[in-house]
Amino acid sequence: MKIKPSSVLLKPSEVCNILKCSPRTLYRIRQDMDIPFFKIRGRVMFKLKDVEAYIESCKETA
Repeated sequence: MKIKPSSVLLKPSEVCNILKCSPRTLYRIRQDMDIPFFKIRGRVMFKLKDVEAYIESCKETA
């Protein structure tokens, strides 16, 4: 069974590494609903495609 790249799930610590932010900053981003998340058995998870979309939305044009 192949895993689709769009369905890759990330833990908050992995998202912090990608965004180079603290867990507290990620919590604020999550609370502001800037990155969709969901819980699986009480664990917060993020889809890689949603994190990538957030990064794209934060880009500034020069």
